[in-house]
Amino acid sequence: MKLKIKTIIAALAMLSCQLFEATHLIGGHLTYVLVSSTATTVTYNIRLRLIADQSGIGLGTTESVNLNATNGTFAATPQLQRYMSVYSISSGCETAYAADYRADVTVPKDKNIKITYHTCCRPSSYTSMVNASVQQLYLDAMIMGTPSNPRGFDNGVNPLATALHSSVVGMSSYIPFQWSEPDGDSVNVTVIPSRGYDAPSSSVVNVSYASGYTWNQPVPNNGGADSLTLDY
Repeated sequence: MKLKIKTIIAALAMLSCQLFEATHLIGGHLTYVLVSSTATTVTYNIRLRLIADQSGIGLGTTESVNLNATNGTFAATPQLQRYMSVYSISSGCETAYAADYRADVTVPKDKNIKITYHTCCRPSSYTSMVNASVQQLYLDAMIMGTPSNPRGFDNGVNPLATALHSSVVGMSSYIPFQWSEPDGDSVNVTVIPSRGYDAPSSSVVNVSYASGYTWNQPVPNNGGADSLTLDY
């Protein structure tokens, strides 16, 4: 199986002690690592990382993800276990909390599997969003099972260690997204609108931003003391 991997940065946020006050980072990522394979099945270790500020979503001991085939019939809702304690990450002026969840899942070898996760809610302190406290967080990943010839080293991307970033007043701040892929396959990093999930319609939706903010400028950019310009 030749993997075509697209890493999506679904939420863009920055934190600063002095220059601006942006919304606190609530996000995460969803990846997988090959464990083993048989003539008809492949087992992957599904990995979910969630990041929350002190007023954000609770980081419990288990989380569930959804697996659905896009080229046939297969569905599963495995429960991922938190495999280490909740830990804090800090920029020196802001603190967030993260937790990692994992579980082995066996899927048919000939199926393309979409992995999805969504949860409510984002902190009410997200003033750049419309009704942030009811907007869900959505993450997804894709396992390509066709053509059906998986190698023993097929894996998802390896994300960088989670970090918060601060900026010095009047200076540029460079933030790299240097994720890697063990097989050497293509890794594309794309900035897209932050996504949520609408439960009544069971559909993925773009987050609604308050007046003056957009998905690619989710922080103040009015030229004032709290202004920040994003360049990517």
